Amino acid sequence: MQTYRLLYVIIAIITTVAWLAYIHQLNDTQVYDINGTALWVLYSMQLCGLIIFYLALKPIDAFIFLGLRKSIDNEEPFLEKGIYCQLRHPMYTGIILIMAAMPSQSSNSIALYTFITAYFIIGSKFEERRMISHHQEYKEYMHRVPAFIPNIKQRN
Repeated sequence: MQTYRLLYVIIAIITTVAWLAYIHQLNDTQVYDINGTALWVLYSMQLCGLIIFYLALKPIDAFIFLGLRKSIDNEEPFLEKGIYCQLRHPMYTGIILIMAAMPSQSSNSIALYTFITAYFIIGSKFEERRMISHHQEYKEYMHRVPAFIPNIKQRN
């Protein structure tokens, strides 16, 4: 698990840097640039995204997450505390919210954010398959806890 996680992180960093370098070399067209009151609404949404992302990192051992240290049982950690009681993928949710609320968008940034969102959604399916293979209780967790958008209605 540790080697898999470390390789995943390294490959993700390399491909992200390469993709960003490529995107920034392309011709680009500004689609919109929001100002005024709507700007503050978008900033508020981004702040919510940052808070969600922070809450997602809070219960995680960063060294295990990055593959720099083995977990005690050498298994993929399964967390069901903090924000993980409300969302299965709060890191993805936070990042998607930050990207969606960007006050200035170009055709390239919209394409990039769409690609990243699709990557998160597709990647979460693979991640969940792996989690089920290591933790049978993850299936029940999937039925109880939404993936990206928290369930607003009251719980009993």
